[in-house]
Amino acid sequence: MSFVGAFDRTGFDRVAGEDGISFVSRPRALVPTEPVFGAPFVGIWFESLRTLVPVPVQIKEFVRFAALDDSAPAGTSPTPGGLKTISATVDRGITDGFWTASIQLDDVAEIPIATLKAAKIVKRDHRGTPRCIFYGSIPGRRYQLACQDSETDVVGYDQMWYLSQQHVPHSLRIIPPPINPTLTVKAFLGAYLWETRTGLKPYRVKQVEAWGTPDLPAKQFEFTTKTTYHEALREMADYCGFIYHAKWLNLGTACTVDNPDPAHRLVRIEAEEYDPGGEGHGYHDIDTVNLGGAGRTAEGVDIEFMATEGGLNVGWIRDGEWLQFTRHFPFTGQYALQYRVASMGTLTYFDVYLDGVLQHRIHVGRDYRTGSYSSFTNTNPVADDSYIDVSAGEHVLKMVFGGNTENITPSQMHQNLGRIDAIPQAPSNPDDCRYVPIFYWIPEEDIDSRTDGLDLPDPVIIRGPGDYPEDGSVTLIEDTSEKYNRVIVRGHSESGVWFEHIAETPSVTAGTELAIETVEENDRCTTPALCQTYAEALLAFYQLDQRSWRMAMPQRLDLELYQKIKFEGHPKLPTDWCRITEIRHHVADADVSTTITIIPDQKLSAQRKLARMLFPTQRTNTQDVVTHVLERQPQILVGTCTAVGETTTATLLVESTGTPMNARIVAP
Repeated sequence: MSFVGAFDRTGFDRVAGEDGISFVSRPRALVPTEPVFGAPFVGIWFESLRTLVPVPVQIKEFVRFAALDDSAPAGTSPTPGGLKTISATVDRGITDGFWTASIQLDDVAEIPIATLKAAKIVKRDHRGTPRCIFYGSIPGRRYQLACQDSETDVVGYDQMWYLSQQHVPHSLRIIPPPINPTLTVKAFLGAYLWETRTGLKPYRVKQVEAWGTPDLPAKQFEFTTKTTYHEALREMADYCGFIYHAKWLNLGTACTVDNPDPAHRLVRIEAEEYDPGGEGHGYHDIDTVNLGGAGRTAEGVDIEFMATEGGLNVGWIRDGEWLQFTRHFPFTGQYALQYRVASMGTLTYFDVYLDGVLQHRIHVGRDYRTGSYSSFTNTNPVADDSYIDVSAGEHVLKMVFGGNTENITPSQMHQNLGRIDAIPQAPSNPDDCRYVPIFYWIPEEDIDSRTDGLDLPDPVIIRGPGDYPEDGSVTLIEDTSEKYNRVIVRGHSESGVWFEHIAETPSVTAGTELAIETVEENDRCTTPALCQTYAEALLAFYQLDQRSWRMAMPQRLDLELYQKIKFEGHPKLPTDWCRITEIRHHVADADVSTTITIIPDQKLSAQRKLARMLFPTQRTNTQDVVTHVLERQPQILVGTCTAVGETTTATLLVESTGTPMNARIVAP
């Protein structure tokens, strides 16, 4: 007998910070009815193995996906069991409404439940750091897993998907001008009831400070019965010059690189990411040749790729050489410094200076000799007393190396450095790793702010062949189909008087080029002068070079949407700072890669404006696609089993129609 149950969902459960893909399903109440789409319920599909009465079904809190499980320590075998997973792909662009995760399963006949409350995908990046690349829902109303020996695709979305499925209630359809849009945004999310309304925590929802000023005149927002929260948010964000965005963050007390709480955010410094400026500024090396041939190949620091570490490190470090790192420390207090090192000698050491003051000496050869330059180990901050006290802000760490003068073979006269971890010493629990969907509503210009922005990772510089995109993966994208050469902007005064301004290129004015025009009506253009300014700005925008670049990079799960990125020395990529505008992570047993699309940084705001004008609305661009896919899924019918055949058939009395039907038992 099969039936559909529904679980009351009052928010996401606390999730342990372990690697792999996990589905979370912790029921509080079982209700024998199909859940309402968009309401706080999620459907579960059970198979009770040919019995005529319901049987107790034990739901595991986590369903393991063996092929994508990195939780086993290095050098050991993964935990046996778990679902056979072929691959998972997670993707989103800045013009999309939400993240999409496609998980491909094999041999699904053993799955005990067919739709699950939440999916979490955690995989290690190129540095070995666990990264949660997806945390969201698998809609239970329209999905079921076919229990047969074949591949099955499961599709999930992050919590923003629900904003495209919920509509603005009657009480919020007309927002009068005195109401600051920020209050409306909080109401959309459910305010303090966010867990049961949208599942999105109003984490950083900033006030629209310019509301009601000449720069941003107050206006009335009006929504219809069919307006979704997504559509309403986009309209308000466009008018206010704001960005709304959602992501999942660890809000527990485990010290991780992505914890938004400064007191629990680990500061990771890769050895090859020393300060710019060259010899005598960011480093000192006894020769000018990069003996490792990786990373910053034009400089003398010896950077190499180490397969055992899955990334770059600085090697061939000799007496008197030094490295300097300027970093932002988000927490005022004490940090423990832990170093990842390798050495064959017994006398090697390094001294660590903070803002020019000696802090401690680490005796690498005496205490941490590994016997091989390909075998690394972590130092012990407690044994070394390697603690520093800092105020929040930028500080300079300098490491001066020595002890490489032993009477041994030249190949043993140096040491290697992989990274430095600065671990805040606030009270923490390493098991308290809670991923929570959070919501941002911030001004566009605050994207990179450390206190008021999107909590983006630091800008990353890709240097040298070791970190370059995969060979042949760089694609230049240039869309010239919408090269407008005439822009017509219409606006109106508060009294209802309409006016317009036409801006066009000299070639159109001279008659040597035919007009390709676009028309926009903008409520913010309340004077003829504003119409002219806006039209000329749009025309200038449409004349910009709209190129973007797409590339695949192995194991770069550390990259994020909106993050700044720059490439040095690559023949096909720009050398200026760029922004990641699309990102796709693909993970499988032996293949972990990230595909990104980038545009020049200065064009981010222009690109967002272009997207709002040229692309379909949120409804047609994402929701209609999702609905089309969902409608092709098999329909779930709820009924009572009245008879079981001799083979794999059964007779059901359909609950919704009261008529009998024949069904196949898919898990005998």
